[in-house]
Amino acid sequence: GYSFELAGTFGNRQVRVLADSGAEVALVSDEVAREAGVHLTRLQRPWSLSGVVNGAASEVTHTAQGPVQVGGATINLDAMVVPGLPFDVVLSVRELFCSGVPVSWDGDGAGNVAVRLGDDDPIQVVVRHRGPVASDATVAVVRLHDALVVAEWEADPGTEEQSDASVVASAVATLQVPSLQAGKPALVRDEKDDRADDRDAWERVHIDPTLPKAVQRQVRQVLKEHWQSFTLRAVPPVMRGVVHHIALKPGADLSTARDAMRRLSPERQEAVSKLLEQLESAGRTVEMPSLAAAVPVVVQKTDDQGKFAGWRVAVDFRRLNQLSVVEAYPMPSVDDIVRGAARFPRRSKFDAKACYHAIPLDVESVPLTGTWFGPGRQLCWKVAPFGLASIPQTLQRAVDKAFRDVPRCWPYMDDIVLGHEQVGALAGDVRAMLEAADKLGMTLSPGKCWVGYESLPILGFEVGHESVRATEQRAATLRDWPTPTTPRELRRFLGMAQVFVGHVPGFQEMASEVRPWTSKGPAEFTSSWGHRQDQVYDELRTALYNMVSHAPLRDGKVRLETDFSAQALGWILSQEQDGVRRIVDAGSKACNAWEQQYGPMDGEVAALACALRKLEHLGLAGREIEWHTDNRPATDALFSGHRSKARIRRTAAFLTRFNIVPTHVAGATLPADALSRLKEHAPAAGEPEPEVADEE
Repeated sequence: GYSFELAGTFGNRQVRVLADSGAEVALVSDEVAREAGVHLTRLQRPWSLSGVVNGAASEVTHTAQGPVQVGGATINLDAMVVPGLPFDVVLSVRELFCSGVPVSWDGDGAGNVAVRLGDDDPIQVVVRHRGPVASDATVAVVRLHDALVVAEWEADPGTEEQSDASVVASAVATLQVPSLQAGKPALVRDEKDDRADDRDAWERVHIDPTLPKAVQRQVRQVLKEHWQSFTLRAVPPVMRGVVHHIALKPGADLSTARDAMRRLSPERQEAVSKLLEQLESAGRTVEMPSLAAAVPVVVQKTDDQGKFAGWRVAVDFRRLNQLSVVEAYPMPSVDDIVRGAARFPRRSKFDAKACYHAIPLDVESVPLTGTWFGPGRQLCWKVAPFGLASIPQTLQRAVDKAFRDVPRCWPYMDDIVLGHEQVGALAGDVRAMLEAADKLGMTLSPGKCWVGYESLPILGFEVGHESVRATEQRAATLRDWPTPTTPRELRRFLGMAQVFVGHVPGFQEMASEVRPWTSKGPAEFTSSWGHRQDQVYDELRTALYNMVSHAPLRDGKVRLETDFSAQALGWILSQEQDGVRRIVDAGSKACNAWEQQYGPMDGEVAALACALRKLEHLGLAGREIEWHTDNRPATDALFSGHRSKARIRRTAAFLTRFNIVPTHVAGATLPADALSRLKEHAPAAGEPEPEVADEE
């Protein structure tokens, strides 16, 4: 193994960072963690680490979450806090170089090496080696994920066994690590395309009419000058300098990456055929032999109001993804983006057009993407289809680099958010963003671009100046809660309302007017429920709707309540804010034909995994999550270590990225119990069995 020392910052403190080839988890010293101003999370049970400090076991009771900045790159670290750790921060070499930091090196042939990380000045490498090596110092250049890692090997005092330096260097250089470096692209941008059909596309961009007329004219002039940044085409031009490579695990057996054709409804098959026609006309697919065979998956798209907006065609690459290496590039936190945009009086957002179909695959990856588009139509992709593992990381890395120097700009994959300090400089802000987009070759969908608004829906939140609220779509579950038709439905609603709005003045008086109906028989309930009861119920529902609040706070744990019924999976995410427990998000998903067959334990586990997938973008990975469930076997199956079912094992592996504290509560008092039993949930038939914990 090898390691080297770097200078950097963790939180608000200057630190020494040890990058180690053998590190499996990130570590931080107890002193640094408590003085760096980062978030500390107490573990439910202490962990024991062996051999970290003087060869003895160390008890870990906390983890620390915060940014490490080194070599011009930022790594969002989730590290174990180790008392007496001899270094400030220890992280793996792989984690360092997967952060996107560029590396260059220079050696003098005598064992002296200078390494440059990013744009920093060259630093002298300090190396600590474990194991026998030659007594003469030598320099080994190691390829790890195609990043150059330079190590200066030195003799290990007291070691009798020695080996030739060239043998050591050769052994290290041939480490069996899958390469994430992309090769020659299968498709390049046609720079000769004059795109005459897109010259007026910019006119569809939305500009806030409340802006001064002079500012509106300036913005229009900027948009007109950068008309090539917008497109109306279904398949956008190929991006520049971005290529995706599918890295297979060593020994991957592609014979297991084959799916049989699935029958789709006429509407969904029409959506697949339409997409294929668009892709073929743009030259984005090729007919060639493939060892893999995936199938399309068609889901509904909704607009900002939650209304049906067409079909989204993805590809079920789960079998191929299981054989692939997933890049560890960090994704930004939606919490940070919306709070950053809320600091400014006005904001803009831009949406890239079909961004994945603008990212070319490298030549080696194309034969791996065989897809059944219909009878007799198996084609491979030249561009990245929606559904491949690591495509989000490839895109995020590209936009992070492209928009790094644009002030007050937050890229989140294909969404670009801008904050504006002054109205007079708004056109200049837009110009800087569009110039960066032009260099990347990213084209935007003009109808989904909004410039200079005081309030905008951004990534699921309504963002204004110093204001972040849930959008109407996210709150619709509570706003449109159906009127109860049975005593049981009323009891469930009142139980949830008691938790979240029981403190509201007048709540108990309102609830007391309808509470007698919880003990009536079904026939008496229907005959006696009248206009006054409807009015009181509407007032209670409005009070609950008003509790839908902001994104989770930066500090403090959150509570996730889940429940399963044969109809749906339900969840409520909440947090105590200013002494009041407020709903952050609430939702449900109709059970498909497979999920309807789940037992209570499997269903509860599926509800937890579904909720965390829906909410992961809120930055939950770095928080303590109180999981409230009424199914004790589910908590035992996930956290006791005895996992007999493959589905449970996959979910347990997915949950390792979260700090979950399970809590068993009675079903009658669980607010999410009502969400999983809403009557309007229609079972989804004819869908494949979901893989609860596969990477997307």
